[in-house]
Amino acid sequence: MTQTERVAAGGPWRGWYHVMTNVRGAWLPGDPRGWRSYGHRAHCDGDYKNPPPPDEHAERLRHARTALRGPPEFLSETARTAACLALVERLLELGSNVPALCVTDRHVHALVRFCNYDAHGEPILNAVVPGLHPRNALRDGRDPAPRCLFGRAKMHASRELGDAGLKSSKALWGRRCHVKPVSGRAHQLNVYRYIVNHRTQERAALWTFRDGLLPPPAAKPR
Repeated sequence: MTQTERVAAGGPWRGWYHVMTNVRGAWLPGDPRGWRSYGHRAHCDGDYKNPPPPDEHAERLRHARTALRGPPEFLSETARTAACLALVERLLELGSNVPALCVTDRHVHALVRFCNYDAHGEPILNAVVPGLHPRNALRDGRDPAPRCLFGRAKMHASRELGDAGLKSSKALWGRRCHVKPVSGRAHQLNVYRYIVNHRTQERAALWTFRDGLLPPPAAKPR
């Protein structure tokens, strides 16, 4: 298949994903920015761009906060840098391609192509995905590799931060991550720019394939 044919079929962009995850407890059911439960069993009308009316789900948010074992553990600047490096290192070890990844004080965004796709975006038949077993496979036809491999990277980052004394003994990350397939070149570039902009907009630690690891910028003067 030629490059033009692959572009027409979406080939080069297959396997690219925008992966998002949060610090545990940073985005709860009832959040005024909008929310949904796992599998959309319950959700609000709206999202963070068009949030629901203020206090519409205040009781649900209060209940969710009460159910937490403790307040969310937001990441310091040092912890953001360490987490960013650990996540990228583990993803690269697992055979992923990581053009950009950022870590703010409360969430992670990454542009990743995982090891079950080749350099041309073609799926690798019978690819060996470390840590993926039949019991991990999703039942709705989605690719299980992104959640499995990014979960392994999250575990590695949590251990690294714990060993460095940059987190408490409680769980750091939320249980799952949100994985959105990239639909084309324009979408891929938008995701890349969106991640890079987090460094200045939210003082994130940033990794890019061009610059390597960049720590959070200095705080803006008041």
